[in-house]
Amino acid sequence: MKTKLTILVIHPLFVSIFLFTIIFIISAFMLMNCDEGVWHYVGRIWAQNGIPPYISAVENKTPGIFILYAISYKIFGLNLLFVRLLAMLALVSNALIVYKIANKIYSTETAVFAMYIFGLTNMWGMFSGGFIAHTETFMLFFSTFSIWLLISLENRSNKKVIVFFAGILMGMSIAFKQIAIMTAFTGILLCMFYDKNQTFSQRITHAITFVLGIFLITFASILPILLSGGAINDYIDGAWLILLNSGSSANFSNYFDSFLNTIVLSRIALLFSFLLLIFKFKPLLKDKTFLWLLLWFVIDFIGVNASGHYYGHQIKQMMPSLSIIIGILFTELLKNISSKQFFRINTQLWMLLIVILLFLPYGGIRKGLTNFVNRGKKNQDEKLGLWLRNNTSKNENIYILGGFYSNILAYSDRTSASKYVNTIFLTSKKEKTKLLDDLSKNKPRYIVECNFDQEKNLMVGSETLEFIKSNYVVEKESAEFNVLIRKDIRSK
Repeated sequence: MKTKLTILVIHPLFVSIFLFTIIFIISAFMLMNCDEGVWHYVGRIWAQNGIPPYISAVENKTPGIFILYAISYKIFGLNLLFVRLLAMLALVSNALIVYKIANKIYSTETAVFAMYIFGLTNMWGMFSGGFIAHTETFMLFFSTFSIWLLISLENRSNKKVIVFFAGILMGMSIAFKQIAIMTAFTGILLCMFYDKNQTFSQRITHAITFVLGIFLITFASILPILLSGGAINDYIDGAWLILLNSGSSANFSNYFDSFLNTIVLSRIALLFSFLLLIFKFKPLLKDKTFLWLLLWFVIDFIGVNASGHYYGHQIKQMMPSLSIIIGILFTELLKNISSKQFFRINTQLWMLLIVILLFLPYGGIRKGLTNFVNRGKKNQDEKLGLWLRNNTSKNENIYILGGFYSNILAYSDRTSASKYVNTIFLTSKKEKTKLLDDLSKNKPRYIVECNFDQEKNLMVGSETLEFIKSNYVVEKESAEFNVLIRKDIRSK
């Protein structure tokens, strides 16, 4: 018999409010991170100066995130909360879609478990949970929505329309991050094989219709770039060929170390340990739907491993399918112990409390509350960015030397002297020569170098470092950064 408390905590509306509260506490008052910085910069330059992505900055993302930040800047100027709020809503909506999928294919109990697991794990520090406005948040919302439509396709009369819309959603997912192509592959397989009552021609037609939806949105996402003076080649080079750059992927040694530290020796290993319950509930392996979930998970897990960097936010790709799988396993476990009572409360409620306690992002909540208390206080990056803005004119350039300080560029409200705003993409002689040419031609008033990231500073190349040494002197020093000014300006 369900108690009033049990009825409350399993209601999807309550779960949504609970998750949104946790997400807001953790992410609303986070300091601007480097990814937000570069996307905000690209969006600002696009909205303010009409210079589209891939021309204004080298960044290995598809256009969706740049369009979002350009809209944000156009409406609100420099701000963080608009895109973060959209991301919070996307994450909670994604959790609801996970609930819908699990409820359709298994049970309400599974749906509740899956919704809690998905929402809470997405906020783990190992998943870069506080950085809610990452591309993966939006990518996952659209891809999971697409998969839900395809799984719901059986016994529907307007199948082609639904499949086409599912393709559009998957295209929007890819427009936020390229690796959604892996989930798109799952979608194609679902189109062709999930509904066993389809004829061969229907399977092919649905797969083609799905792909057409993807291509339609891909073109739609490129169109604003073309209308701003960009070219197809800019998109292909900036969003796709850049993935071949070593800055977008890791070598084998780093690949193995990252896999070990992130997947095996972390809290994420807890998630994989629950998969061992499959051996206890072997009949699940004869269930077609469960096997489809495993296939979806395996394909997305391959996607997670693609770059070898194992940044926390990249690992989220596997969470929609994995959350449902673990939810099913927990449901089976609940059935096994349903005859027992623990602590004199309902067994289902007991299991839910265990799930919440296991998956709650404790560190994130603590850090989020600290950020709330310290809200309004400017950190070193923001202070430096504002100093650069106050000590330059609108038509003067600056350059931030190093790998992960685009937030300084965003706060400065100034234009970078080179599109290489992140030095991790300076991996060849050609790119380093282009940077040197940019600095020589655009003559930034200030160059900022980071004192605790000398390895990234060296990535610009010896010729550029010699150019800086010959033409710049220290204007402002701190423990974190040195601000260098052009000698010809200093001498005036």
